[in-house]
Order: sequence, then structure tokens, then C-alpha cells
Amino acid sequence: MKRDLKAMARDVKHQRMLRNVGVLGAVAVLLLALVVFRLKLRARALETERERTYRLETIGRLTGGVAHDFNNLLTVIVQGLDLMRLRAKGDEQTLHLIQESERAATTGADIVRQLLSFARQGSSNAEEISVGEFLEHSSALLRRTAGES
Repeated sequence: MKRDLKAMARDVKHQRMLRNVGVLGAVAVLLLALVVFRLKLRARALETERERTYRLETIGRLTGGVAHDFNNLLTVIVQGLDLMRLRAKGDEQTLHLIQESERAATTGADIVRQLLSFARQGSSNAEEISVGEFLEHSSALLRRTAGES
């Protein structure tokens, strides 16, 4: 009978150990599931960031191409204004129009520089401007271009 009691005690001890292992196993499975979940979240975040970076690079390349094309157009415009200035000697009204157009071309060149800076992802030399002053310089040219309506 002593032997049976010892065997029963061993069985109870083994059952307790199995129960403890079962609880520990369940905790381990939960921890593993949590780790896998967090890894999936991190992978998704990295993929989203990679897609965002790709889109920004694409926009940068497109912006650079547009800026170069616009700069080429401005070059033709400025050269045309230079020729007009030579032919308009003494005609103050025409010279004034040419000067306003040159200011507009300079503003366009500033915009091109900002676009190219963005395209290169470089630092921008942004500066504050007075909207009123800008409109004052541009208004006469805009009125003549758009008409007085």
C-alpha cells in the first residue's frame, strides 16, 4: 500500500507539473502571437513608408522635368524681351511694358529655382514676400493681358 501511495503522490505531482506546463505553454503561445502581430504591424508601416518615399521621389522627378521645361520657356521669353528693348528705344510705354514683363519672368525664374530645389530635395531658400507689393508690380501687366473687365 505504501507503494501505491508513493505512485499516487508521483502521479499527482506529475499532473501538477503538466498543468503548470500547460499554463506556461499558453502564456508562451500568447507572447509569440503578440510578437508576430507586432512584427506584422512594423512590416506594414515600413511598406507604407517605402510607398510614400517612392511617390515623393516620383513627384520630385516630375517637378524637375517641368521646372527645366519652364526654365527653357523663360529663357526664350527673356531673350525676346531683350530684342524688344533694343527695338523700342525711346518708346517709354513699350519700355515700361518690357520692364514689367521682365519682372514677371524673374518671378517665374524664382519659382523654377524653388521647384528644382524641391526636385533635388535640397534646402529651399524660401523668403517672405509682400503680397501687396507683388500684386502692385504685376497688376498693370495682368490688366493689359486680361483686359480691363
